[in-house]
Amino acid sequence: MTTPVFLTFNDVHDNARANRVRKVLLASGQYSVSGFWPYTAWSQPPHNKGREQIAAQIDQELTPAAIVLVLIGADTAANEWVRYVIHAAHAAGKPMFGIYVNGIADERGQTTDADLVNPFERFAVLEAGRKVRLSERYRTYTWNDGDDAGMLPAFAAWVAAAMPMQGYADEATVRLTEATANPVVA
Repeated sequence: MTTPVFLTFNDVHDNARANRVRKVLLASGQYSVSGFWPYTAWSQPPHNKGREQIAAQIDQELTPAAIVLVLIGADTAANEWVRYVIHAAHAAGKPMFGIYVNGIADERGQTTDADLVNPFERFAVLEAGRKVRLSERYRTYTWNDGDDAGMLPAFAAWVAAAMPMQGYADEATVRLTEATANPVVA
């Protein structure tokens, strides 16, 4: 039986990187993958979907996922759909972790040294009146370029480490606004 993984990533900048991770996971036979849609599948006419349709598609594919994988590259933390998935997955108590994919070459053979922001830094929870960032709850790792087969044992360990977080949901998820860092209850 395969472990269902939901991928979320910045589809504009990291589509090729996400596809590479997806292919490695599928080829292992240990994982099934959802959440990977080519950018053109929903962003350009005649296929462009409204926000409600995109959210519904994400929710439908997120529900059966055993784990949520946030692929972190350039501008991932600013992507509205990555933020939507993180919020929804956390609220549903899904185990989740992030992988930095900026070192994986894209379709042009380029890696990026862009200023990477951990998207879990954008969210916090209230615990006993104290704001705790989700980056303290969900771990991040790095995918090493050129060592796809070697990454599978590491990935399995990352999944195992994330599983104790399953069911971790709280009453109020707080979204931190980028400009002011003031908490806004979401």
